[in-house]
Amino acid sequence: AHTNLEMTKDVILCSGKGDENTQISHEIVALGFSLHSFGLVQDAINFLNTTPTVCAVITKLGTSDKDKGILLIKAAKQKNKDIFTIMFSYTACKNASTRNYCTEQGCNMVTACMNSLKKALRSIFDTVSDFGPYACALCKKGKLTEDALLDHCFLYHNQEETSRQAETCPVCNVSARPYPVHLFNTHGPVARGEHKAEWQMNVHKTYTFCLLVCRRKSDGAFLMVQEPVGWGWWFPGGRINMGESLEQGAIRETKEEAGIDVKITGVLKVMYTPTEEDARLRVVLFGEPVDEKQMPKSCPDFESYGAAYVTLEEAYKLPLRSREPLLYYQYPYNMKSKQQYHVDTKTKRYVADGKPIHPLSILGKE
Repeated sequence: AHTNLEMTKDVILCSGKGDENTQISHEIVALGFSLHSFGLVQDAINFLNTTPTVCAVITKLGTSDKDKGILLIKAAKQKNKDIFTIMFSYTACKNASTRNYCTEQGCNMVTACMNSLKKALRSIFDTVSDFGPYACALCKKGKLTEDALLDHCFLYHNQEETSRQAETCPVCNVSARPYPVHLFNTHGPVARGEHKAEWQMNVHKTYTFCLLVCRRKSDGAFLMVQEPVGWGWWFPGGRINMGESLEQGAIRETKEEAGIDVKITGVLKVMYTPTEEDARLRVVLFGEPVDEKQMPKSCPDFESYGAAYVTLEEAYKLPLRSREPLLYYQYPYNMKSKQQYHVDTKTKRYVADGKPIHPLSILGKE
């Protein structure tokens, strides 16, 4: 449960030995935290249970029952849900199913990127250092500044389905749904004029969106994003900003949501839905990563919780935002059926079997 204990600047690190562990330790201390480092998971749990509270736990995935980092994650969340938990694992970042499992077990962040780790730790430090007048509407954590409230919301509650519900904003007292999206588009940098709200960046009257089916050539895996506020796994993509082409928008959105630089190579589908007041243009593009060795994003924020490359078989097992990606990865037997979808590895594929991908030239300007 959430507690009323004031968070300290203590961080538990349980990631074994080696240069990587030394580097993480150095970054923790350099940011101003008090470090408590352990080689064994059980020793870290024993310390956790005997100390009043800590602000963060960083651990590895582990390979045996004795060093499973998930045990430390669970112990931290059982003690206090306000403890920020990080799984630092290359395996979890490369495997979508493992990444999703870590999320379900209570990890606030799954990463193997040192820069992403530093970014998150810096936000956590600000959260426990700055004292403001606001309390989070989701967990009631108090003494937050307006900016710390935004960071807190997308770091700590990124995958919670409850964040989609209507909540009273602690800054303006307006009932908003989803509450985190309201915070991002109304307060902090937007309120100060440092950047525009999402809706202000949209093309007037025609709401234009792009989605990207990004396939890695070496193994045929597809790039997917873990959507914020617990929406599930989805294509990279989003609204097109003023002055952007569809191609430029897809490249930008994929970088923001998935952390991957991509090359757009084709068009899969164009959908246009008019109404009496406006219209919605939705284009599904096809592309590939510029560098297959580039690691997907792993630091949670407004754009996403993170990303991973997903095999066709994994895509059927992950909690998807909807089944639409499967239309492009591989046709299911019956899209209207409410029964469990099956993986057909030999027939009825689309992208995976080289079905028509139209050239970018069909999106030419006037």
